[in-house]
Amino acid sequence: MNNIKKSLCTLGLLCLGAATLAHGGTKGLVHCGGLFLLNSETSQANGTGCIATDTVQFGTHSVFAGIGYDRINVKWIDSWTLSIKRSAFLGSAGFKSDFRNISLSVSASSEPSITSNLTIHTADSSLYAGTLFGRGFPTLATIRWESENETDEVHKIEADWESDYLRKGFVIGAQAKRHHIQTSLEQISTTPVKQNEEYFIKDSSQVSIWNSLYKYSLDNSVIDLQYLLLSAKSEIIGNSYRDNSTKRFMYLPLKAIMHYADIHWGNESFGIDAKGVLGYGKMKRNDQRFFETLAPNRLLPASVTQALSFSFLQRNYRVDADLNVAAASFGGYASPHFNIVGNARVAPKIGLYGYYTYNDLEIENVSETTSLIKYRRDSEWRLWSLESTGLIANIGLILEKLSQDKLHGLSLEWSAAQIIPLKADIRKTTDYRSSGNSTKVTPEGTRSFEFFKDGFASNLAISISF
Repeated sequence: MNNIKKSLCTLGLLCLGAATLAHGGTKGLVHCGGLFLLNSETSQANGTGCIATDTVQFGTHSVFAGIGYDRINVKWIDSWTLSIKRSAFLGSAGFKSDFRNISLSVSASSEPSITSNLTIHTADSSLYAGTLFGRGFPTLATIRWESENETDEVHKIEADWESDYLRKGFVIGAQAKRHHIQTSLEQISTTPVKQNEEYFIKDSSQVSIWNSLYKYSLDNSVIDLQYLLLSAKSEIIGNSYRDNSTKRFMYLPLKAIMHYADIHWGNESFGIDAKGVLGYGKMKRNDQRFFETLAPNRLLPASVTQALSFSFLQRNYRVDADLNVAAASFGGYASPHFNIVGNARVAPKIGLYGYYTYNDLEIENVSETTSLIKYRRDSEWRLWSLESTGLIANIGLILEKLSQDKLHGLSLEWSAAQIIPLKADIRKTTDYRSSGNSTKVTPEGTRSFEFFKDGFASNLAISISF
């Protein structure tokens, strides 16, 4: 049954917080991590998070509680500043009960959200099937746009993105001798949340995740294979609310699909793995009225639009966008274990992986300007491409002190990873068309390592069981 718990926890189908359940007594865990991908003058992307949990087990029943904090910051500057931020303290609690053929768990968090899991299995866990059901109303992020020109009629927009989601899933698996196979399907759907704020973001989304795993246990090592398919369709809408009236100023219809594959062989002391990702994203322009990608005029108060009705130009933007992502990595790690004193041991870990990635983003922006006497339509086509080859270096350290029965003890684990680009070519092509005229600019490819500046991640976990 322990293998089932670990596999389902990996899938998010049967995981009670960050703590691993102890077989008797209490186990607590503090886990902090951070990712710092970009930090330049024009772009930033970083996030950090910490969670502290405590689990108490009474035979086959257990309860847990936890508190955590997470922060995400993304910023883009280009004559204006666009930032996406999330900063929240979260509390969680739940229980889990294991019976001969059934496992049941329920957890709740302060987002607010609630999740329940039910798993049916044979007495020897050779066959099992589980279901997941969850519901939540989280605030995903705060989005802020600010113009450099403070005299603009709309100088700043700040909106909360709230969501109402329903999560459903199932998992089935089987174990026979050295073989373990498992497959799961999860669906997440969201419905728009109306707010009475000056600006607010809502979405209507459908996300499907299919995950398949295969494990073969050798005498002293394990071979793991994984394939994941993610498909998403979403409509993200920006609204303004004034004088009991709601106006749509942004409409982003997005579609995306991603394939991920991973093969790994290893044990506690050594391992090698290969990973690959293929992804595609699309945003299609909608030419209907009120479905513009961006309609700045609808951000203005009625008093302003009425006063400027004879001279103010109405300007809308409609955007087509295609994103392609491809990446692969191959490498390995070494982690020798050394006994120090008694049941204490230390395990340093060093890993090195080579990677290759090619990504391109193509955007066609159509600008429509309407006045009393004329209509103007301009288009701008841009293509960005990034090709990079390099290394990802990992280092880590595990310190453990266990009791004689190995049921109680203290452990500390730290790890860090750094992107080391050996080659990074960024290319940009622009084609601007206005009233039949076309201007094309194709600069040479540039070698820039700034894109990967601060490509760094770190994790620290401390656990104690007694």
